[in-house]
Amino acid sequence: MREEALTEEFARIVRSVAVPRSVIGAVLREIERTRAEDRERAKAETARLAATEERLAKRLERLYLDFAEGTLEEETYSSLRNRTSEELREVRNLRGKPTARGLDAGRAGLLELAAEGLSRFESGSQDAKREVVDALCSNSTYGLDGVQVSLREPFQIVAQINANRTEIDSQTVQLEEWLPELDSNQHKLIQSQLSCH
Repeated sequence: MREEALTEEFARIVRSVAVPRSVIGAVLREIERTRAEDRERAKAETARLAATEERLAKRLERLYLDFAEGTLEEETYSSLRNRTSEELREVRNLRGKPTARGLDAGRAGLLELAAEGLSRFESGSQDAKREVVDALCSNSTYGLDGVQVSLREPFQIVAQINANRTEIDSQTVQLEEWLPELDSNQHKLIQSQLSCH
């Protein structure tokens, strides 16, 4: 296969995962909105866990004082202390875990590649084209049927969405051409109720 044909085949593949810049912008805005909500939830959860930790620590202190004053038997004190200590450990473990999700640089790079990959591929050097293909494809082989490509998972999903969108767009065009004018029933009110528009 000639280099130009191979390049065109990979360009077709890169086109299949292209996402308009406006869509990427909307996705990034939604991610940022979600991150802000996550930060607020994390802050509220941290405050709740801190209050629970303080309450459990005070309960342990009260249990010890009650035991020291003789108002609790040793067996009861030991059982309540163990249960409260375990709850306190669980709360401290939860406080130590990160709770907010975030958009890391890798995911942002994937979105950027979906938006800019085609222009990078079309206008780039052979090295730039290779970088785009390497980022998009997990495996590519050449056989009797031409180039066979396995896209990396996020791009595989984008390619499927784009293929479905193209199919829906072509069906919409066919529907619009199906009944463009008045049909044999010339009464506009009845036709508007029966029409697909």
